[in-house]
Amino acid sequence: MQNLRKGTAFFWNVQKKSAKIDVFCEITLYYLHICAKSSIFAPQSNISFNLKTKHMKKFFLFAAALMVSMAMMAETETHPSSASSNETITGTSYTLDGNFNAGVGGSKAGDMQTKGIKFRLNRTADNISNAVKFAVNEGYIISEIAFCGQANDGSKTASVDQVIIDGTPINFTPVTLPVKTSSVSFVIDGFSASQSIILVFSGQATQANIEYTVTYGEGEISTDPVLNAAPEEVALNATAAQPQASASVTFTGKNLVAGSYPLTLPNVAGLSVNPSSVTVGEDGKLNAEVSLSYTSAVDVAAASTTISLTIGELTKNVTVNYSADLAKNYLNRSMNIEQWVLDNGQDNAEFKNVLAEAGIEYHNIDALDTLNDLENKTARNYAFLGLKMKKADAKLACWLQAGHTISVRFGNVGANFIVRANGQAMTLTDAVANTTVESDTALTLTAPMDMYLEIICNSTKTLVVKQIMLNEDIEEIELPKPNAYLITIAECENGEVTASWANKKYRTPVGAVVTLNITSDAGYILHDLTYNDIVIEQSAPGAPITFVMPAEDVTVQAIFSDVTTAVDNIEAEVKAVKMIRNGQLLIEKNGIIYNAQGVEIK
Repeated sequence: MQNLRKGTAFFWNVQKKSAKIDVFCEITLYYLHICAKSSIFAPQSNISFNLKTKHMKKFFLFAAALMVSMAMMAETETHPSSASSNETITGTSYTLDGNFNAGVGGSKAGDMQTKGIKFRLNRTADNISNAVKFAVNEGYIISEIAFCGQANDGSKTASVDQVIIDGTPINFTPVTLPVKTSSVSFVIDGFSASQSIILVFSGQATQANIEYTVTYGEGEISTDPVLNAAPEEVALNATAAQPQASASVTFTGKNLVAGSYPLTLPNVAGLSVNPSSVTVGEDGKLNAEVSLSYTSAVDVAAASTTISLTIGELTKNVTVNYSADLAKNYLNRSMNIEQWVLDNGQDNAEFKNVLAEAGIEYHNIDALDTLNDLENKTARNYAFLGLKMKKADAKLACWLQAGHTISVRFGNVGANFIVRANGQAMTLTDAVANTTVESDTALTLTAPMDMYLEIICNSTKTLVVKQIMLNEDIEEIELPKPNAYLITIAECENGEVTASWANKKYRTPVGAVVTLNITSDAGYILHDLTYNDIVIEQSAPGAPITFVMPAEDVTVQAIFSDVTTAVDNIEAEVKAVKMIRNGQLLIEKNGIIYNAQGVEIK
């Protein structure tokens, strides 16, 4: 009986332990017993049974029925027909955390029968980025999941790059989820998951509309003790704005011995843990949240320590990284990147520069993925700022010194924001803290004391911060000059000159390679091309005409001559001519080339 049960379980790729299996195996043994009595099987000298030819048909019919019965006992379940954003989906065999769920799918196409579930593809599961996790419910085994879906985007796609079963990657050929005008179907099978199935994504789309069907069976319920902690690593970084850093850890477990168990705590000044012990219930289960906090009156360099919980033979360690940096980096007219605190919030907000004019007269701003990219720019001091806070809870914050005034202009009508000072919501308009952006909403405030100022997006609609600047009452701080200068194209006749960096609004960084595009009118050719009276020549026929931006403003001037008279207009007088060739300043006189030091170039 036991061997038959094991063989049956192996056939299903799951280990069953149910009344169905017991009944099925009893019937099978009874049938074999009857067959033996009726001489379907006959004992031989060295063989336990021998199948007689006249009963072969009957035996194979029984085998076929056996396999059909086994197949029928595997069960399936599909995604729910309705789901709310952030709602945890709990099926019979699986649980899908609400962190991965953005509600009912946005559309359907192709082979999709419904809109499915809108998966968030930019979440983290078990420290794996861009993942969606199906947690297998206790007592069940999942052996297959069939998917049909699309990226929830009209122009961007996503890919399922990897599948991880119970913590181990399996062989899987990546599948691309197309844009939402079509769909793709694929099946993940040939596995036996008792813990989790994790799908890892890539691509530009951050959401996908997916319908799915899960195939599962009943599994062995383990009696082994289990002890877990989540997360297993926390950061407690005290700052002037947040002098008390806090975090929490949840200890869970099952099949443990009931009782109270103390935590092993380190001797770190300012670190507190509450409660200092946890309790396992009479059912052997543990679910206890522990709060951690850290404060310091002085700066403390980054360090690490460990909190431990031991129950029986199991020990779970939690790493605590802590530090204290209590300096107040006040905002000044330079508005350097280090003066700002950028918090992406709980929903992966993105800070993007959206105003090209943000760099007027100070520096050129390229397309930036995040504000932090400014840190890598040559000219990173700015007096204007353009940001996009895309999700609720996104925050822009800074320290404002007493008596200083800050002005902020907002965009995107209908977006909502909150302003807090030293952790308290400020009353802005109509005696309410929440403010909705209108056609040209502006906020101007003077700090009555040293304050930590926070501007927080308070809606799912993108909040655009169009401009932030300190008012002129801070005259003692000199506005830094960028390491960049203007390019001006002088007016010319019979042709046109454009430069890759030339713009009245933007400055060109020193050292940038400037490309000039020359267009002559019909019947004219370029006769002379200079910047600041330095001749610019091509390094080779057909090569781009370029020069390197110097540490000064530049004026580019071009002279075009009539093709028929250009030769006659060349002056007979020989004079020294400065030129740039291959990025080097040269001087030509009487057909001889000299470098800037007057040494002849052979």
